[in-house]
Amino acid sequence: MDRATSSRTPAAADLAEPSNPRIVAAVAALAAGVPYASSVGFGFALDDGFTITGHRGVHGPLSATDLLLRDFWGRSFMDTIGSWRPTTTFTYWVDWHLGAGRPWVFHATNVALYAALLVVAERFMARFFGSALSARARYAAVGVFGLLTIHADVVPSLAGRAEILAALFALLAIRLPLSHEGPVRPAVALAAATVTLLAIGSKESALPVGVLAPVLAYRWHARRGTAQGPGMLTLFAANALALAGVVAFRCLRMPWMDLGPDRALENPLIGASAGTRFIGAGSVLIHYLGHLVWPLHLAPDYSYAATDVAHEHALGVLGIALAVGGVVVLARTWRGPPGLADAVLGFGASYVAVSHVFLPAVAVLADRLFFFPSFWVVAIASLALEPAIRGVSSRAKTGVAGLCACAALQGGMACHEAGHWRDDPTLLTSAVAAEPNVARSRRNLAQALAEAGRPEDAAWQLVVSMEILSRYPAAIPPDEFRALDLQPQDVRLGALLDHIGACDLQHRLEETRAAFGRWGMAEAGAQVAAWLAWVRTRVPEGQAPTCGGAR
Repeated sequence: MDRATSSRTPAAADLAEPSNPRIVAAVAALAAGVPYASSVGFGFALDDGFTITGHRGVHGPLSATDLLLRDFWGRSFMDTIGSWRPTTTFTYWVDWHLGAGRPWVFHATNVALYAALLVVAERFMARFFGSALSARARYAAVGVFGLLTIHADVVPSLAGRAEILAALFALLAIRLPLSHEGPVRPAVALAAATVTLLAIGSKESALPVGVLAPVLAYRWHARRGTAQGPGMLTLFAANALALAGVVAFRCLRMPWMDLGPDRALENPLIGASAGTRFIGAGSVLIHYLGHLVWPLHLAPDYSYAATDVAHEHALGVLGIALAVGGVVVLARTWRGPPGLADAVLGFGASYVAVSHVFLPAVAVLADRLFFFPSFWVVAIASLALEPAIRGVSSRAKTGVAGLCACAALQGGMACHEAGHWRDDPTLLTSAVAAEPNVARSRRNLAQALAEAGRPEDAAWQLVVSMEILSRYPAAIPPDEFRALDLQPQDVRLGALLDHIGACDLQHRLEETRAAFGRWGMAEAGAQVAAWLAWVRTRVPEGQAPTCGGAR
């Protein structure tokens, strides 16, 4: 065998232990189906009124203009709020026209795409990590990743499809150029760059894939001596061109999200100084990891005043220390075979766009932003635990049993959390129960309850939302309003009056009545007017003039 041939023949140590396709399919089907099969019966919820039912590019005839020159929310490029995800919007168009707009078709597609992602994840790990991960370790990784409770904010949410597609195409973009047959072929490089473009078109957080994919492919081929040739140059150039093209298009035609100071109500790090944002980013990382490991009281939104990441200095320092530790691990393992360094790099690249380290690239703090980074966390854990998974000692078996128990617990909690996405009142009621200080969740719940014919409950939620907003930017104790929510309807308004005073409550009621008036919700507005008349009788004599208008 000559030198050229031997350089392209993978060593036995580099080859992955073969997977059993039936086991992979079974693990993917169970991890996707058990927690989320029930979501096929759900309706449209939360953002779907903008991204699907209200988007002319979804329910209208196929139009490149509507797909490319409208943002994710259906607005034209002249009135955009900055989210541009044409790949995801096109899949909505397909579902709408296949199923005549029936919600179950969209939800079934989400579950199917999630199962497909799990299969692709196993195939990616087998090829990229090779013998570093046994087949059992890959099965476990896929199962654990699929059952993570934090994903219950993604799979049953139709807007969450953007996360699934971005991760799916990102892994495919990295996997396509990895061939044991030799250097990357130019045609394959172009195909991989096209898939990178699809990932970026699924969600903006996939932009770093344009750099990550060719770098990881180069490292994989360099290990085998096949990194040379025009194909690798084509891979880097085509990915760079795709990335530059999207950035240029966004700058020239589809503006990026405008994150002015008014958006700080949704994300306290927007508008903060660089130092505060840096500390806050560390705190955000710890919150996400905490929700990943112990997913209690998850909510679809952590905006004001659920979290105080701008002032959680201890958590911020801990998060920064963890990030620095990751950089150290990356540096120390960089020259080794594909493994830990690459998984750490993958995590960093997938997380940087939503980390707030350099600039606030997203408008909210939400668990769904940690979807693709959570894959790399599982990959890192799998590489670290591989010796125990491969082992046959009693201690190793105990560890594997514990891992299975944790995965089952996560899956059970995912089943519970996924059920909240059935409809708007169910979802938003659970969101307020989990995070009672989020003003936006209460406002959205008020609208949903008013539309459902529950004006008194709607009025209560919006009044409390107005009171929370009046405190901005002060921190609010986590349980300040939780106890009031639990009061019977006929006494909680009086309890709120005792809590904040008659004048403040009058101001909040006037603001609430005006909001319902703008929304055209007359029944809820009438309920607020009745409350307002009652509260005015409670204003101390002599203070009525000072309580006459909103502050």
